[in-house]
Amino acid sequence: MTGNRSLQKKSVPQRQPRSDKGKPQLTQRDLDILRIIGEQTTYRFDQLQGLLARHPMTQSVDPTFLSETRTTVMIRRWQHLGLADYRKILHDQEGWVWLTAKGIAHLQIPVRFHEPFHGDLEHLYWINETRALIEEGYGSLPGFCWESERLIRATRERLQAQKKQNQHLDLWLPLEYQCQHRPDGLLRYPVGQEAKEYVTAIEVELSHKAYSAWKKIFLELVTYHHEVQYYIHPTVMPSLAKAVERFQNEEPDYGEPGRERRCCISLH
Repeated sequence: MTGNRSLQKKSVPQRQPRSDKGKPQLTQRDLDILRIIGEQTTYRFDQLQGLLARHPMTQSVDPTFLSETRTTVMIRRWQHLGLADYRKILHDQEGWVWLTAKGIAHLQIPVRFHEPFHGDLEHLYWINETRALIEEGYGSLPGFCWESERLIRATRERLQAQKKQNQHLDLWLPLEYQCQHRPDGLLRYPVGQEAKEYVTAIEVELSHKAYSAWKKIFLELVTYHHEVQYYIHPTVMPSLAKAVERFQNEEPDYGEPGRERRCCISLH
């Protein structure tokens, strides 16, 4: 049976385009990697490839390095969002990536913005490598935590400011933040039934120093940390090993840490 009603077209309401349409979206991997970059100050391109490949969300043919193409795509996404900058600084090396002021604020990292200085790049490179090595060896420990030199400085400044503003209160500064010499990193993890935090100072040594300079640093580090680990360039190892041996065997002056404390330094 045929009706005489005319068929009417139903009007479909038009969906408003999303405000974020066409804009890059951040994943948890982006946030994790950007935070590490911000903590460490900067990463060289090849180091970033390794950092990305080791992330659990990454599916890479090579488990040690993400491809150059995929790494470049990620950097460009961060740049498009204004979270990171990337540039070749030294003509004979790959480029370096670091967080912008916007990136630091977005990740809520309590540090001040500054661009990496070319004279610091070699040291920063080896600190990044040392962090990766330590995380490989200690990362499975319950409660493991790495604290970068950049975060050490920021935390110490914040605690000292609080202490200065509240002079009538007895604010105790943790020992590791009383140390005038800032190590290149702190390795933290709980030990014992009471889960007391064990704090290890990490030093990355690339250059020779006079014994008097090394001794001053040794004294500070063994006074304010449970353990001290030096990661050393091979050319520096003989002289630093000799300095540590001298430090551990000499008779302590009045008020200096004793021989037992001096033996907490290890070389790698």
